[in-house]
Amino acid sequence: MEVLLPLQELKRSKSLAKGEVDLRVDNGARVAVLAVGTFHLSLPSSLVLELNNCYHVPAISRSIISVSCLDMNGFDIRIKDKCCSIIRNGILYGQALIVDGLYVLNLTKQLMKHKSESFEKFKQFQNDVQNQLGKTIKALRSDHGGEYLSLEFCDHLRGCGIVSQLTPPGTPQWNGVSERRNQTLLDMVPSMMSHASLPNSFWGYALETSVFTLKWCPLKSVGKTPYEIWTGNVPKMSFLKIWGCETFEASRSGNVRFNQAIKEFGFLRNKEEPCVYKKNSGSAVAFQVLYVDDILLMGNDIPMLQSVKDWLGGCFSMKDMGDAAYILGIRIYRDILKDLLV
Repeated sequence: MEVLLPLQELKRSKSLAKGEVDLRVDNGARVAVLAVGTFHLSLPSSLVLELNNCYHVPAISRSIISVSCLDMNGFDIRIKDKCCSIIRNGILYGQALIVDGLYVLNLTKQLMKHKSESFEKFKQFQNDVQNQLGKTIKALRSDHGGEYLSLEFCDHLRGCGIVSQLTPPGTPQWNGVSERRNQTLLDMVPSMMSHASLPNSFWGYALETSVFTLKWCPLKSVGKTPYEIWTGNVPKMSFLKIWGCETFEASRSGNVRFNQAIKEFGFLRNKEEPCVYKKNSGSAVAFQVLYVDDILLMGNDIPMLQSVKDWLGGCFSMKDMGDAAYILGIRIYRDILKDLLV
């Protein structure tokens, strides 16, 4: 059982009558459960936790995950050094740190913006090595970069017994593994951006995808992938998709009824992308993207989108799956504060 606050994020949800299911909280009060369903929790590890039997309880202000339910679903919960790790089949899904007496799952994944963040990132990596592999870092090789020579960084290395190996200035070949990998990433990202014709705002996502892909590629020196070396498991790559993959129209026979019906409601079909439909009404605009039997609906006017959904529901047997998190295997990112959808 998981307790989740936002009702719109539940998938395959079922409404419950008041009093049908209640929860008793710490102060002895009973709070009503208004709905139950499934929630897909996207983690910084790029993995997704499918949480079943999630309860919508408006009286509870925090989303809570039951450790016992994770355990019953095959997850291994390891707690060490005030860090709770969620593992399944040797794969680390996520980690939670203690905040105000509770283990809070970290859902943020951010690229470094400044070299000054190197120290904190190194400590995070060091904790992963110690907690997940049971090993210790013996040495850190760097190129005399100032981000590795700060007083707190040097004190930390000495305190942990880590040898700081400094290469001579102007000799990147002495740190060849890192330099070659950085060059590989710098070659991959522009190529991926150019292939998909994406704006520069996607640069960070391209970099994350490149790093993730390289972790699944075998290394010549050992004949294994970094993922296999870290987890001890052979990776399965059937879930991988082509970066910036295109959408293709399904067979005409399967779309002809939808095409005729949607035009009656005022939508116009895009000539260059036949699976895309658009409708304008003053400043309001709505788009529909059809892929086989899935419909992605988007626009800038909530009442207009609701009227489209109501009309579609009257014409076809369909179910509203809520806000889309993925389309064709591509993650959808939303930033309400910046009014951004990518």
